[in-house]
Amino acid sequence: MSYSYFNASIRDFLLMSQDEILGKLNLANVQFKNQWNTTNISWEEFLHTLHSQLSEIIKYNPHVNNWHLIIEYIIPRIGKRIDAVIIADDLIFIIEYKYNRDKFNIEDLTTN
Repeated sequence: MSYSYFNASIRDFLLMSQDEILGKLNLANVQFKNQWNTTNISWEEFLHTLHSQLSEIIKYNPHVNNWHLIIEYIIPRIGKRIDAVIIADDLIFIIEYKYNRDKFNIEDLTTN
């Protein structure tokens, strides 16, 4: 069982096209009947932001290329997903991305 929709090194992520990554995310999340929904639009925005920010960080620290990126990590036994996890040597970064929100709910802050 895979616990993520996508995972790769930062280098591989940056070399892939956004369409290729979106395709992998859609294949993993087959519950959608329509390709153009809020989740897909959010993923598209998130991938664009993540790509530009990681590209910028690499300018200052090329070692970031060796870090690992996991997108839509499924938390075992809980079943909820983390938008992205970056494994950076001895650090783990958790990224939660909210698209087009006017307000945030308590559910956005906790996994209950």
